Amino acid sequence: AAADATPRVFDLEHTHAPSGERGKAAAKKAAAKSKLRASGVGAREGLESGLLEDEMRSGALGADGSGNERGATNATLCCVVKADVQGTAEAVRDALLSLSTDRVGVKVVYQGTGAVTESDVSLANAVGGVVLAFNVKHGAETEKLAKAENVLVVRRTVIYHLLDAVGEMLGGMAPTTLTEEVYGEAEVRQVFDLSSRRGNKANLVAGCVVTKGSLDGDEKFRVVRGGAAAHDGLLDASSIRRHRLEVRVVGKGTDCGVNLSGFTDIRPGDVVQCVRFVKKKATVEKVQTGGSRVV
Repeated sequence: AAADATPRVFDLEHTHAPSGERGKAAAKKAAAKSKLRASGVGAREGLESGLLEDEMRSGALGADGSGNERGATNATLCCVVKADVQGTAEAVRDALLSLSTDRVGVKVVYQGTGAVTESDVSLANAVGGVVLAFNVKHGAETEKLAKAENVLVVRRTVIYHLLDAVGEMLGGMAPTTLTEEVYGEAEVRQVFDLSSRRGNKANLVAGCVVTKGSLDGDEKFRVVRGGAAAHDGLLDASSIRRHRLEVRVVGKGTDCGVNLSGFTDIRPGDVVQCVRFVKKKATVEKVQTGGSRVV
């Protein structure tokens, strides 16, 4: 048989990979493609949705996300949007992006028209996101895959209702922060030096009257003098006594003796603050046109 004159082209990427920075970039891209392919995301979808670029970026940052401050500290809801027509898909996308804030972001990784497909579910699974379906349906096999992959598919026929569902998800992702609260205050009336007495746990005791709230021995303490803290950081209470009995909590109007660990510069007229930290969620505000955003 005659030899085929058509030149044959071989992919020599692995045997003749470029060196230096080009080589690193090529290897990074290949690894990103491989990871997306393992999640069921095709090359075309990965490129169109921006997932390929995101995967390469996250690979460069490392597992701890260092180098990307926002990605390391803020939550993002990734969405795959499907609608009946292109114009509606774009309107849904724009409305979703208007709900994005610095506290909780919204990213539309893909938008398209027609019924929700298994590829849409695989894409949402790859990014840990949801599928938002406006005025479209999905088949039994797609629903089966969504359940198997634990991917949420939200179907609505009114955009306002779809945005409300997204707003609820964003509210659930709202970050919590530890906020300092002054639980109680006591005025120091007299300071007692008990170092010469046997059996005392505390050498220096501040005789106080609780003027606000309560003092709780399990919380942290601060001494305020002249409107400013008299020390760095916060202190522990080694003991709180009421009528020579050691107690954990004393309330407003109560006389008590307080000894603070590691602090001996207590003076009459100082204010002892009992400080505690409470978890508070970020504020979720309702948007008039539908949905909610975290601020």
